[in-house]
Amino acid sequence: LTELDRKEARRLSAEEKKARQQQRNKLTQQLRQLEAQIAKDEARLAEIHGLHADPDAYAKGLITPALGNEAKTLERMIPKLMQEWEQLSEELEALNTEKIPAKA
Repeated sequence: LTELDRKEARRLSAEEKKARQQQRNKLTQQLRQLEAQIAKDEARLAEIHGLHADPDAYAKGLITPALGNEAKTLERMIPKLMQEWEQLSEELEALNTEKIPAKA
């Protein structure tokens, strides 16, 4: 290889590294957002379940059909968010273990 070819290969390698790092950063940000959303939704679902377990909540009229609908929605959404988190985690792991081409 000529010196020019080696320089071009190094430049491409640097661009690839930069692109991988940008992708890592994007995935990490998405994972953090998902983790926060999952934690928020799980906390709200636990709160709703706590209300359903409290006899006084019924007497006070805190248990409404809307609350039941919210719980059902959360029960459907949390597994979907967890599945998305798992997929993104796998993508990040694959990106982190990706082999970097040998220098020319």
